[in-house]
Amino acid sequence: MPTARFFFDAGSGGVLWAVTPEGKEAWGYPVELDRLPISRDLRDGLRRLTDRYDTSLNWDYPPDPGPWREAECRNFNESVRQALGRLRTELGPAWQIDDEFDPLHEDRTSTATWPTQPDSFAPNRLLRGGVELAGYRAGAQFAQVRDVVVEGARGDAEQLGDRGD
Repeated sequence: MPTARFFFDAGSGGVLWAVTPEGKEAWGYPVELDRLPISRDLRDGLRRLTDRYDTSLNWDYPPDPGPWREAECRNFNESVRQALGRLRTELGPAWQIDDEFDPLHEDRTSTATWPTQPDSFAPNRLLRGGVELAGYRAGAQFAQVRDVVVEGARGDAEQLGDRGD
């Protein structure tokens, strides 16, 4: 039974990844969508989602917040769910597709100490796989996360006061 992992990898152009050496040889790594017995419409839709995913990233400095707000994240996540369901249907029971897609969300929480008026800032940070790294500016306040949060381990964070800007 062919087995593939379904997830996005920014800049790779792929969304489906063969698991076994035989699968990689037969289908490519990432899986070449043209080799799959799926409709052209689905193939084109998966390519559009891959291209769209790449726009969620801050390419100047990928750990920083991306440009997407929560509404766009929700819309993308729903489109991905629909495409994955359709992919499983078109490939049928002969294929096993492991869903490893990590839904995108705009992060409105903090690992830093924020100004006393929480509504005075609007952070825009996307969470990906439990890794966070971002800086925020709120008027004269600037909060900076010095380390990352990885698998529940919290790094050092501090708030810096008025920078005179």
